[in-house]
Amino acid sequence: MGLGGAGCEAVRDLLRLELPGVRGVAINTDATHLARIEVEERILLGQRTLKGRGSGGDREQVRASGEEAREEILRRLRRSEIVFLLAGLGGGTGSALLPLLTRGLREQDTLAVPVAFLPFHIELESNPERRANALGALAELESMGGLLLALSNEKLRRFESLPMPRVLQARNAYLHGLVASLVDMVEHPSQLNVDLASLKSHLAQSGVSTLLLSEEHVSEPERLVHSALTDTLLDFELTESPSALVHVEGGSNLTLGALDRVWRTMRRRLGEPRRMLIGTRTHPEPRQVVRLTAVVGGLRARSVRDAMTPPLIAPG
Repeated sequence: MGLGGAGCEAVRDLLRLELPGVRGVAINTDATHLARIEVEERILLGQRTLKGRGSGGDREQVRASGEEAREEILRRLRRSEIVFLLAGLGGGTGSALLPLLTRGLREQDTLAVPVAFLPFHIELESNPERRANALGALAELESMGGLLLALSNEKLRRFESLPMPRVLQARNAYLHGLVASLVDMVEHPSQLNVDLASLKSHLAQSGVSTLLLSEEHVSEPERLVHSALTDTLLDFELTESPSALVHVEGGSNLTLGALDRVWRTMRRRLGEPRRMLIGTRTHPEPRQVVRLTAVVGGLRARSVRDAMTPPLIAPG
């Protein structure tokens, strides 16, 4: 589900990359923008008060419209087991709807996964309203616990030599991998199984959590863990006592020794987590690539909000 301009465009791009069994929904207050989004279902919010012209950055006005439409939106999603909610923070629509609908979905026992696109630092430095909207939304999301995927625009600077459309495609391809790996992990049985109930139970005990993903050659299990923890577009900082759900997927050539190295490396890199649930799936044919999906909980309070603060630059 895309919320606001950036979220709706990201949902459209994800669906173009193909996600079997996934339905797309777009919600916006801007009628012109919404009409250009090619998804199965589109919802124009605040027709009476905002008149289809967008929110103008007014988070409280969008929240009021969202409260009015909340039950109808949740009714449409009642049969969905997992809902990814995508929104750019800073504007009024995404910043208002992301915490509002995340809370509502969780109250009806749906696994809601908020995906927040964090503004560039320069946006926050030069626009106090955008900063207030983003920080307000993140404070609400962090207070709820559960999964929170915060994709940092600052981390997109690694692609600064690419045209902007290519940069956004790279970000959305990364998000596509996260969505596909989480759905695949809980939807298909494994030898050491992790189902949706196991994931929900883990999240209920883990505070704020994030989702990590990596793929490496079967001969490099330690690098698999290193890539998951460091080569990410997500912003987070762990406490000294995190928890982890770790799922490893490979072919018939994935050995017990390699699996053990993945598990032990993850334990060591996380500082001996207080709880670690493991899952494994092997396919009947050999595969040269192994995939690691990890749900890591115990994020430090304010870790995502603090990530939006630009580093201090010494004068001179």
